[in-house]
Amino acid sequence: MRLKNPPPSLKLLASPHLDAVARVAEQLARRGWAEANAGNFSIRLGALADFRAETSPMPAGLTARLLSPLAGRALLVKTAGARMSDIARDPRSGICLLRVHNEATGFLRLGKTGPTSELPAHLAAHAVLARSRPEHTCVLHTHPTALIALSLVTREPTRLLRTLSRAHAEMELVKGRLAALPFILPGSSALARSTGRALRRCDAVIWPRHGIIATGTDLERALDLIEICDKAADIALRAKCATTHPRG
Repeated sequence: MRLKNPPPSLKLLASPHLDAVARVAEQLARRGWAEANAGNFSIRLGALADFRAETSPMPAGLTARLLSPLAGRALLVKTAGARMSDIARDPRSGICLLRVHNEATGFLRLGKTGPTSELPAHLAAHAVLARSRPEHTCVLHTHPTALIALSLVTREPTRLLRTLSRAHAEMELVKGRLAALPFILPGSSALARSTGRALRRCDAVIWPRHGIIATGTDLERALDLIEICDKAADIALRAKCATTHPRG
């Protein structure tokens, strides 16, 4: 694609978000929730004019109709292979800029490295949020240890949610805002579509044996939801070890 407009400044567009990105990346790395290059995030920006850059098709299985709310919009997305521990020190090192085509059939990319392998889920999430909760501009995915462990021993999604809700009084803050899916292959369009559907009615979705994805008005508020859920999971696991019938 050849366009007359020069590319925008990635540094300028990312600058207002870099402090929050660094803080959240540091928290995830310190907790062990982002092993190696695990975990990813995205931030939805406003409309952005076309510019001259590398163009890519949308991930297979995501239609232009599904992604139409993102047409012409820009996203800051964690790059593939970036470590949260490195991003905490230099947040610009792990971010690329995507600009969705006006037809929502592809995107332009600015940055040395391409986006995370979980891009399909981020796109589907932002498409839903742009329509239903436009103030939720941030999406965060990570691997909380206790939550993943609990999903291994409590495999049925409804039972998993019930166990979490009974484990910790602070789960009242998450009431009605949390969903759980069955296991779906990470990075797949099936996971993206299922996550998008769940986010129509909630703010966080557990991916059993994998982690959780949460949304918020900023990355730190999305992390708040994840912290509450993982604390409840940790309490539930400890109670299971102490007694065969925890009351909650």
